[in-house]
Amino acid sequence: MRNRIITATMIASSFLAYGNNKLSFEEHAKQAMIQMQESQNKFSRGSTIVTVGNDVTCDFRLGTTRIQDAIDSGADIVRIASDSYTENLVISDVSIEIEGGYDTCTDAINDVSNGSRQLISGSGNDAPTILITGSTQRNTVNLSSLDLRFGEGVGFSPGGGISTVVADLALTLDQISMINNTSNVGGGLAIFEGDTDTVLIDPNIFNNTAEEGGGIYCEGSDASVLVFDSGSNANGIFSNTANNGDGGAVLVTSGCNFSTLSGKEVGAFDFRGIFANMAIGNGGGIAARNGATVNLFGGIACAIFCIGNNDNPVNVNGNTADSDNDGDGFGGGVYATGTNTTVNVTNAYITENSAQSGGGITVENEATLTMQSLYSFGNCWNPGSCNQLKENETATEGGTVRRGGGLYATTGADINISNTLIKDNRADFGTAIYVISAVADPVVTNLDMEGSLVVNNGDNGADGWDDIDAIRIIRADAKLDFNTIADNDLGGTSTIINNTGDLSLYSSIIHNTDATSVYGGAGTLNQDCLMVHETTSLPASTQTFLDDPEFIDRVNGNYHIDPTTSPAIDFCDTFFNSPDFNDSDNEPRGFDDPMATNNLGPYDIGYDETYANDIIFDNGFEAP
Repeated sequence: MRNRIITATMIASSFLAYGNNKLSFEEHAKQAMIQMQESQNKFSRGSTIVTVGNDVTCDFRLGTTRIQDAIDSGADIVRIASDSYTENLVISDVSIEIEGGYDTCTDAINDVSNGSRQLISGSGNDAPTILITGSTQRNTVNLSSLDLRFGEGVGFSPGGGISTVVADLALTLDQISMINNTSNVGGGLAIFEGDTDTVLIDPNIFNNTAEEGGGIYCEGSDASVLVFDSGSNANGIFSNTANNGDGGAVLVTSGCNFSTLSGKEVGAFDFRGIFANMAIGNGGGIAARNGATVNLFGGIACAIFCIGNNDNPVNVNGNTADSDNDGDGFGGGVYATGTNTTVNVTNAYITENSAQSGGGITVENEATLTMQSLYSFGNCWNPGSCNQLKENETATEGGTVRRGGGLYATTGADINISNTLIKDNRADFGTAIYVISAVADPVVTNLDMEGSLVVNNGDNGADGWDDIDAIRIIRADAKLDFNTIADNDLGGTSTIINNTGDLSLYSSIIHNTDATSVYGGAGTLNQDCLMVHETTSLPASTQTFLDDPEFIDRVNGNYHIDPTTSPAIDFCDTFFNSPDFNDSDNEPRGFDDPMATNNLGPYDIGYDETYANDIIFDNGFEAP
């Protein structure tokens, strides 16, 4: 396999490991790097190379099964020259490398690539374009520079483009297109059970269709898929369809681990990430269930070498669940369900997704969601708001209760959010966040949110949404601390936070320029160190203050507190609550500003801890 991506450098790891018993992103990335290095070493010196094409220099140039004949020849490497190929290939219990992208067999034998992807069409006989099997040994299969189309995965060979079935396999797919394939599950790629670890580099998974898992399907506790790109804007997982179930782009289930670092520059039009996919059911972008793990990571990961970058977030955008508008389809961008199902979101841009409820994300049935920012190697794609849940919406048709424009969590879900921007989302109820526990459910839905900025959600009931409440907590447990919740434009008789559960609300700014009530509901409220625009709706407290936090420029979206005039500086202690994270700018909490007089202690209220008056830090003599 040609080494387009990898620069072999040994850099100290700066990963984020998640606290669960599944494959963390750190572990998955390291595993993938080892696999890529070992697969390259396997097919190097001493490998037997054969060529396929239509000229006299080709080893296999006659018949309708030329590529299959080359595979069956026992060669280590098969190189394919430009021609027309219609075959359904089977790789059975062997290690092999298959490469396209050559004009002639002479170029192939000399490894002179033309940079294109060689088209191989399935023959339309109810079989995937490439089927890989075998478990008597650990096999290595590398595919590069291929365009796989018109495969038809059915029955025990799911996956239209590529299907792996109960295989013991290290599979590396470098510059592979899977387009216009169909299957019952996994229209483009299906990993069915087995100990199969798949790495996709610059994949183009486009316009595939399946009942579930329109682009990718992965099943099995020993199976994994990792996706990353090298910057080519023509590649991604886009416009795939789950036409009878979950996972428009990706469905992971039964313990499979799926990780992606793929993303594009915000505002640029290209296809990287999880883009414009649709599901009749749940998870227009990604669906995870039955103990699966999903890691979305928008940073640099280094072990043996480095993959990813700090310039672009991982993207999940423009995806649709409940695409038939029948009111049954949650999680436009991401959907997670089931005990031990885990979704970890770091430095992501989840935007413009749509679903009946949970326009951006839905988590239910005791699944876990963690959202956070990470400054890998001291930086991220958008310092101050590295992780964003933005401009998602519930459907305007289908169903009568449309909840959670950004996030919907129910039936024992466990939600942990830190340093995340939640902005411009729309719903009937819970424009930003809706968390609810089912009546008499012994497992209570839980929300823990720290250091986040929740702003500009709702539009006063315009355009078909009611925009009732920014955050709605129904019979659930919630802890909100060191957050800034401001300028949410709500409709009707809304409150910014509506709680009928058990809420702890600490060290936060809740501030609108209108008269919207800060708090409503008949739940339990524990409060300390709040700065609000009205106090009538809140229980009386000596540590709830009516004041203007004086943001630097709220009109233009800068909700950092003004370092010279804000009363929110050095206001809180940690008697009731201590922060678990730095602020969104990666600055430690509790800086004692020499220009401010402490109220209760040195901790600033809200999502921002200002260091502007730290002379040493401001002059670069000390880093936070």
